[in-house]
Amino acid sequence: MKKQVDGNLAGGLFYGQMWQPWGNGWNVEIEKASQAQHIKDGKVVVADTLDELAQKMGVPVEAFKATVARYNELAAKGHDDDFGKRPELLTPIQKGPFYAGRLVSTLLAMSGGLHTDPSLHVLDKNDKPIEGLYVCGAAAGDYFGSGDYPTICPGMNHGRALTFGRLAGVMAAGGDIDKTVKSMDIK
Repeated sequence: MKKQVDGNLAGGLFYGQMWQPWGNGWNVEIEKASQAQHIKDGKVVVADTLDELAQKMGVPVEAFKATVARYNELAAKGHDDDFGKRPELLTPIQKGPFYAGRLVSTLLAMSGGLHTDPSLHVLDKNDKPIEGLYVCGAAAGDYFGSGDYPTICPGMNHGRALTFGRLAGVMAAGGDIDKTVKSMDIK
């Protein structure tokens, strides 16, 4: 359930990702009902200890506990050195019950990705274009800015992938996008 933990809000996975209408606040009753249904359907497992949770998840117990310990270390530090998770989302994992769910869907974009210039060239470590190497779609970085994917807009990367994929393809084939791709006159 969503609660205050050292100034951070914890939980909220079920409702916020699935049912929350845009612009509406978080609803604890819908959260509880969604969570209960996921547990009933076997999509989520519950355990009182990390050892038990690892076993239910089918992962190596010691490796799992080491991962949780590292995450808690980063949460206590207030900075995610490993993956860049926003500080306000770092919530320590300390007291059961513990929940785990298997996600079978994925995001269709990278939060990081390769750095590009306006011509879709991949840039090297000195921000110079790598000749002949273009990037588009999910692998192209510099789009979400914060290094975090806005989960409230699923699929928002599709149009970007299609548009810039075509432009990168034209340029990689030696074409001129100004001559090949017709401009739209929007009034």
